[in-house]
Amino acid sequence: MDLRLDEDDSTQESCGVNTEPTAPDENEDSEARLRRALEHFQHALAEQSLKMTDVRRAIVRAALTYRGHFEVQDLVRELRAHGVNEASMATVYRVLPLLLETGLVQPTLLSGERHRYEVAFEREHHDHLVCTSCGKVIEFRFEPIEQLQDELATRYDFELTSHFHELLGHCGDCRRKVAPQAITR
Repeated sequence: MDLRLDEDDSTQESCGVNTEPTAPDENEDSEARLRRALEHFQHALAEQSLKMTDVRRAIVRAALTYRGHFEVQDLVRELRAHGVNEASMATVYRVLPLLLETGLVQPTLLSGERHRYEVAFEREHHDHLVCTSCGKVIEFRFEPIEQLQDELATRYDFELTSHFHELLGHCGDCRRKVAPQAITR
């Protein structure tokens, strides 16, 4: 994958995310979504009198084509693997607030010490089950939870603007590997 072109052949694996090769229609949809995201980002930059540089474009492409949840160093590694050596950790950290402000990515997995992000542009809201033993992440959407949040906000006259919902625990694989008394709550 050349992060500077309109191609998406990312095959990065991540827990809880389908990493099977995409069908041709999905690739076309991914490429169209990537073009829309780049246009959206470029428009937002222009409103702040900022320019779309090659490095910013490459960072947007890396973030939007990354499969699963990522940390800043994952993007830097991906960029360098594709010859974008100008994208240092500091550069990615400087672009990250722009990605967040424009809604291209969102923070996720805020529990613990690791800060991860995921694509938000044109994706449905979802929540996460996180295994605290192996780090496995399962994305889910459960409408009764969403309805309960809305009911609570209404009850307390609170306007919701966003939320991050993580359920922490131990996945079945980890529970089977460790004796039941060794896993504590």
